[in-house]
Amino acid sequence: MTQYDLEHISELMIESVTDLLDHFDVSYTDGQHTISFACPIHDGENPTGSSILKRDIGNWKCYTAQCHEQYGTSNGASILQFAQALLTVKHDKEYTFPQAVEWCANFVGINPQETQPDEQDRIDFVRLCKYITKKKQEPPTFVPRQNVKQFLAIPSAYYIKRGYSREILEKFDIGYCHNKNKPFFDRVVTPFYDDNGQYMVGCSGRSRYERCDKCRLFHDPNVRCPITKEEKLRCVKWKNSTLFNSSGYLYNYWNAKQYIMKTGTVILVEGPGDVWRLEEAGIYNSIAILKASLSNDQRIGLELSGAINVIVSTDMDEAGKKGAHSIYKQCKNLFNVIRVDYETHDPGSLTIEQVKKTFIPILEKL
Repeated sequence: MTQYDLEHISELMIESVTDLLDHFDVSYTDGQHTISFACPIHDGENPTGSSILKRDIGNWKCYTAQCHEQYGTSNGASILQFAQALLTVKHDKEYTFPQAVEWCANFVGINPQETQPDEQDRIDFVRLCKYITKKKQEPPTFVPRQNVKQFLAIPSAYYIKRGYSREILEKFDIGYCHNKNKPFFDRVVTPFYDDNGQYMVGCSGRSRYERCDKCRLFHDPNVRCPITKEEKLRCVKWKNSTLFNSSGYLYNYWNAKQYIMKTGTVILVEGPGDVWRLEEAGIYNSIAILKASLSNDQRIGLELSGAINVIVSTDMDEAGKKGAHSIYKQCKNLFNVIRVDYETHDPGSLTIEQVKKTFIPILEKL
């Protein structure tokens, strides 16, 4: 059997991780330390639902469906195991780890260990050239809230059709980006504000179109399906701002912090839409963690919030149930943790009366 230097292949694969994602048509956000994307293994839609570290073994995690556990461990999977998962899904047949290693070796252009002595020098030179020519990343830019409102048509007609009120969309500055010079042009934008609600630290943009049955992308049904890579990138469901780190972010903390401190209770949900629906029902202490699981940084944020009770209201799908179990294990020794089940997929799809019926009796007992 051919022997490969797994550590060396891993190093080159991490350097080429964006090429790997491009090869498999995976849209991503290239951050300072991690690359985030919707998990292609279970065909996820959350643009921060999966991530790879740009160092060490390139630790890959799927935060929504825990796909990494099938190929690695509960702590994550390596870049080579991630490639194995991609190959298995793309070709609809199981790729073994040795087969994935061989594919990765070919992908980064190296031979087995029985190469000529000067091969390492050549590789080191190529890596040095890549480092020298690598584009330096700019630090994230924080945009004043009043500036954000200038390039958005608020409230969003898309979410009004989805049943949200004009008042709640105006409160959270949810609008359509009409500025052709902005990267989120022709998308419905959800701004992510800092803990004081004064500066936008990031945002997500949803396509205003639904999924096409033919190409499974999101585009105007009156135009042809996207063909080129650039066209496909424009037609993904979600797009996140570059350099935004969602792993430590708590959406709506700027509004909810005073109510959390007053009541000692925080409600954890997955998405901004869940927060909006609870706010419409007069419940103001909810926070969205932007995925089904809770990161260590987010847990620390909860500890600092003054919360005593944590009501876990992740989605009712398999990923949400796994996430709720994981959050319970993380927080059971720190908080009084309560899991709430409900009739629909997520809190955002409940009616206002259903929200009140589900949450208020629990809040009144705490």
